[in-house]
Amino acid sequence: MIQDLNIIDAGYTICFHLKELLNSTDAETTGSELKKLLNRAQSGEKVNSQLRELLKRSPETRKWTYNFLNTEEEITRGGFKNPPGDSTQYISGMKKYICPENGCPAYWYRQRVGQEVPKCFNHVPHVDLIPYTKESETV
Repeated sequence: MIQDLNIIDAGYTICFHLKELLNSTDAETTGSELKKLLNRAQSGEKVNSQLRELLKRSPETRKWTYNFLNTEEEITRGGFKNPPGDSTQYISGMKKYICPENGCPAYWYRQRVGQEVPKCFNHVPHVDLIPYTKESETV
C-alpha cells in the first residue's frame, strides 16, 4: 500500500510537470485543483483519496504518478539505495528541493541526474527552489 505521504509528495512534484504533461487548459485546471487540495492537506485535512482521483483523471498524469510512486521498487531492484545522511532529504532515492520563502509548502523531487530544478510555482516572480536540509526547515 502506498503511504499517504507519498501521494502528497507526488501531488507537489507533479505541479512542476503539468505543462509538460497536459495541454495548457488542462494543465491550468488540474494545477488549480491540485493546489487547492494540497493547501487543504497542508491544513491537516485528509485529501488523499481526492488527490488520487485527480491524479488518475488523465492518462498522462496517471502514468506520471504511477512512475513517481513506483520509483523506489525500481531503485531497489537495481541495487541502489538512498544516499547516506539525512533520509528526510530523499524519497525513493530522489533529492528533495523546497521553496525558501517562509511558509511556502511547495517542494519538488529531482527524479533523474541532470534534471533542471524548477522555480516555485507559488511565487511571481518565481523563486528558485533550494536543496532541502534539516536547517532549511526553519526557513
